Amino acid sequence: MEPRVAPGQEAPTQDQLDLEATLAAADVSDGLLGLDPAEAARDVAGWAARIRATGNADLFSVADDLEALETELTLPGLDGRAVGVLLIRLGTGTTLAAVTAAPVLSMMLARLAGLLRTAGQALAGPADTKLGASDAG
Repeated sequence: MEPRVAPGQEAPTQDQLDLEATLAAADVSDGLLGLDPAEAARDVAGWAARIRATGNADLFSVADDLEALETELTLPGLDGRAVGVLLIRLGTGTTLAAVTAAPVLSMMLARLAGLLRTAGQALAGPADTKLGASDAG
C-alpha cells in the first residue's frame, strides 16, 4: 500500500521508507542491541549493496564497515567489542553522510548515527568511543 501524500508534498523516496523501517525496528526492539543478529546481518548487507550501487566513492568506507559488520554478525560467538567498534565507526560515517543528504534523509541519518554510536559504545566500552570512520578495525 502506497503512503498517503498531502497535496503539494512529495511522496517519500524508497530510501526514506527503508530508513524509517530501520529506525522503527530499532525502536521496537530496545534499540539496535535488541535486534536479531541474523536479521540485522541481512539488513546490513542490503544497505551495503545500496551504498555501493550509488557509485559515491565518499560512502564506500561506510559500505566497507557495513560489510565487516555483516561478517561479524554471522560469525559464531558474536564478538561484542568488534561489533561495537564497527557501530561507532558507522555512526561517524553516517553522520558525515547526513551532511550531504536531502533534509528529510539528513534528519533520519542523524538519528540513526546516534543509535549506532550509542549501541557501539555500549558494546565496545568507553576506551573506543572516540574511534572515527578512518580508524582501521
